Amino acid sequence: MGTIAELLGFDLSEEDPESDAAAVVDGQHGIDEDDGARVADPVVEAVNAAIAEETGSEPDQVLADSMLVADLDLDALGRYAIVTTVERSLKISLRDEDVDRAETAGDLVDLARTAGGSRARR
Repeated sequence: MGTIAELLGFDLSEEDPESDAAAVVDGQHGIDEDDGARVADPVVEAVNAAIAEETGSEPDQVLADSMLVADLDLDALGRYAIVTTVERSLKISLRDEDVDRAETAGDLVDLARTAGGSRARR
């Protein structure tokens, strides 16, 4: 059985070296060394936007410790809608068994970061 994105017919095999996801893989997020300003984290933005879209909340209201079931009232279908959106947005693939263990929004961010770093090994 493949990933949810593959089952839905999305091709995640193309790599765009100039994409935001590639910047995350290369560690190009966090503090901008030139002026000390915070640089947006595309992984956090992708996960928060997907959660907000599915739950009807604002992306800035999603916290890393927000519980997917208890706080965000997500069922399995909602969780996989979020995962599919994140996979498409970041051009990554998340393993179903890893997604099933995720309990918080932060867990999904961690999974996406891990998958982004290993996508060249597919």
